[in-house]
Amino acid sequence: MYATIADLNKRITQDELIRLTDEADSGQVITATIEAALEAAGVEIDSYLAVDDRYELPLADPQPLLSTLAVDIAIWNLYSLDDSGVPENRKDRYREALKTLERLSTGKQTLGGEEKAAAGSSAAVFTAPDRLFSRTTLKDI
Repeated sequence: MYATIADLNKRITQDELIRLTDEADSGQVITATIEAALEAAGVEIDSYLAVDDRYELPLADPQPLLSTLAVDIAIWNLYSLDDSGVPENRKDRYREALKTLERLSTGKQTLGGEEKAAAGSSAAVFTAPDRLFSRTTLKDI
């Protein structure tokens, strides 16, 4: 996982978490629901990072950006379970997270040192000897 429950708690209120996770009306946050949302967010992030085998997964040292994206996606996942709908600001954060993941998957944005090194150039390289017949060498013939 790229984010923890503590990361998520920094971005959403306890009351909101109770409302989104407590289907039994116990007045408690259901951590299993939050963990499932965070896990699903991690899987979604990995699906973008795995494109073109650009990053070696799982990442050894995930960047803070991925934690932020995971929280935004997890909050979206939690709201999508609720019948009252997703607030507009949460929709916007989710869309921005997906745009960032798209840029990461296409190489328009990088995570820093996590990218795999290229195996080599795909361009053809050859060398040739100097020309035997040219205007200069054929000038006197």
